[in-house]
Amino acid sequence: MTRMLSGCCAAAVVLSLMPTGCSRPRSDRLETYPASGFLLLGDKPAAGAQVQLNPVDDAKLVGLYPHAIVQRDGSFQLTTYKTHDGAPAGTYALTVTWPLPPRPAREVGPDRFQGRYADRSRPVSQVRIGAGENSLGTIRLE
Repeated sequence: MTRMLSGCCAAAVVLSLMPTGCSRPRSDRLETYPASGFLLLGDKPAAGAQVQLNPVDDAKLVGLYPHAIVQRDGSFQLTTYKTHDGAPAGTYALTVTWPLPPRPAREVGPDRFQGRYADRSRPVSQVRIGAGENSLGTIRLE
């Protein structure tokens, strides 16, 4: 009985601590702003392509890479910390990859663009995210 009670007490202590740790706001996270757009290859949606924003010369954005997966209609919504939360304010180089289905024993397939739009030093475009709603418009790749 003593073992069972001490196990229950230990579980109660652990459970009582969990909500405190999980519900505290993350003060180290930057505020994000909704950002969305469309990605087309020619005139067709590039469904499954991956859009990534890469910070340009901003120390506070180092290590943050807002990203999105293009939907069937060509639309995408950026995610930084949680799904569709947007991106922190700043200037970014926009890159795109479009993985083919994975090969056996691989998590990600090869980029059907073969890295052509994935180079941060030669991005598809440079975008600025600011406070409020951000529309990145329609991005057309050839």
